[in-house]
Amino acid sequence: MRRSPGRNTVLALTTLLLIPLANASPSTAAEQAFSAPEQCTALRDLNLETLPGAPTRMANAEVVPATQATPSHCRVTGYVAPQVQFELRLPDPAGWNGDFLFGGCGGLCGSIDSATCVEGVSRGYASATTDTGHVGADPLGLGTVVTDALWAYGNEPAVVDWAHRGVHVATLATKKITESFYRRAPKLSYFLGCSNGGRQAMVEAQRYPDDFDGIWAGDSGIDYRTVTLNWVWAANANLGQNGEPIIVEADVPLIHDAVLAQCDNLDGRVDGVLDDPRRCRFDVSALDCAHTPKCLDGRKIAALRRMYQTPVNSRGEELTDGGLLPGSEGDWPTWLTGSGGFPPLAQVLADGMLRYLAFDTPPGPGYNPRAFDFDTDPAKMKRRDELVSAENPDLSAFRASGGKLLMTADFADGVLSPRSSLKYYDRAAHVNGGVAATQRFYRLFMVPGKNHCSGAGLGETADPLRLLEDWVKRGVAPDTITVQYPGGPRSIPAYAPGR
Repeated sequence: MRRSPGRNTVLALTTLLLIPLANASPSTAAEQAFSAPEQCTALRDLNLETLPGAPTRMANAEVVPATQATPSHCRVTGYVAPQVQFELRLPDPAGWNGDFLFGGCGGLCGSIDSATCVEGVSRGYASATTDTGHVGADPLGLGTVVTDALWAYGNEPAVVDWAHRGVHVATLATKKITESFYRRAPKLSYFLGCSNGGRQAMVEAQRYPDDFDGIWAGDSGIDYRTVTLNWVWAANANLGQNGEPIIVEADVPLIHDAVLAQCDNLDGRVDGVLDDPRRCRFDVSALDCAHTPKCLDGRKIAALRRMYQTPVNSRGEELTDGGLLPGSEGDWPTWLTGSGGFPPLAQVLADGMLRYLAFDTPPGPGYNPRAFDFDTDPAKMKRRDELVSAENPDLSAFRASGGKLLMTADFADGVLSPRSSLKYYDRAAHVNGGVAATQRFYRLFMVPGKNHCSGAGLGETADPLRLLEDWVKRGVAPDTITVQYPGGPRSIPAYAPGR
């Protein structure tokens, strides 16, 4: 019997975000009824069909009673043409902090995940999210729809909405509804997202610099082509002739222990954390059965060596900024080896993307992802890569708008390469006037030892929204963030190229 993915898996595939409720007062909130019920339900009749750039129709507006976790509030649903669904949660007028919060979505989106809205409204924010313009399904029973790519097949408008337009127009619509409800526009606006939500965050800063005053981008899938190629490479490297995984879940602890045995002391302390896994030159042959009784056979050694390798073509030319980093093995059961009878999610996502989304001309359901040609196929992704990726280092418009960008990347991320965040920051610093000038509005924190979207935003670091509030409202830029480890908290400094 297959077991369902764990809680962290589902989180990693949906909003990839939990905001610590530092300001929530559930016991007090539960005692208070919503003070403006008629004002809430009247939003059903709000006509926004002529909203510039975002023709909008309301679907419903209703009062949500208080619970022990959230105060009573107004829940609004609707869509922006053609089909960008959104949800907006509006606090009681007496409890609104005057600001707006938007939460990104993980994977390929395809549903409304209310977690960010519920968390945000508990902190007094008018809080919104979107499905980015399509409805996904869950044919594999994973408990999430965000691995489904079929919606993109022959549906270019939906691809554009997922790539960048959906978040933008949903932001325009939900801000306007917020203004209509409170009779004044939000003072400040924030965006929070991790994984694909982190990509959305970077897209907003680059394409729509006036949408948000403060943005958190966690473990961002900035380079769409790199993401796809890394997933296909790792997935194909770990598949046997009959499609079975070669490295299986039971092998992962042995591999991770071997990584730590070789590299844990490189930073001067043995604590189970690789401060910078790029320094680790992991020798997989140490796990060969000729050297140790706790070992992997030759077939597994060959697969493991290839999984860590940077994708290359037949001429040996590297195609991305790097493959899996040593220390990322904690992500492997869910994403690369499969777990509990479920397939590896990177393979599921890569297969769907190759059939329906990644190529400029998608080949469709008959395409065999195992036949991907690393010599010729990457060039067939150029137009889609330009549409989806968030690689433009010129953030001058966002800086001119007064925006602040907080970026985090987990060094033990086994899903999206942390090298991409480092590479992007280096380029951005060069384009935007140097490191000092860039750090006045954009800071990156590299979090050691944490897996995909677990080192920031999931309760293991300082609250990213609070950090943005301090920076945007009070001008206090974060020099460090605090990260929790089994041995106690550590202070992580902002990344500076060359330091």
